[in-house]
Amino acid sequence: MHIFSQSPTYPAFVQNPYPVYDKIREGWVVLTFIVESDWKSEIISSLPIAGIDGTLKSMFKEKSFSNATHLKTGRLKNVFALSGFMKSSKGEEYIVTFVLNGPQYQSFLKFIEQSLDYLYQH
Repeated sequence: MHIFSQSPTYPAFVQNPYPVYDKIREGWVVLTFIVESDWKSEIISSLPIAGIDGTLKSMFKEKSFSNATHLKTGRLKNVFALSGFMKSSKGEEYIVTFVLNGPQYQSFLKFIEQSLDYLYQH
């Protein structure tokens, strides 16, 4: 796991960023812009809630972080991306981004779940 962060307040955890570093950086700029925007709450609330709705409705159902995490997924052949915002149990706000490359990306879903749970708890 690598940490890619330009802000101590909003660290993002990214798996294997090297092949897509430029795209991750562009996404980071957008997410940071949202956090600093006057429209922050409206934009974040428009994203699906993990375990509640959207493509993550069944993926993260009944997890500790479910109600506190707004995420958007993206999939292409052999690529899975997940990005959004989380508020931890202690009230800390995080930007999270995962980009997984390879035909077996589903094997990394447990890693994502454990990472999100860790962030939520700490």
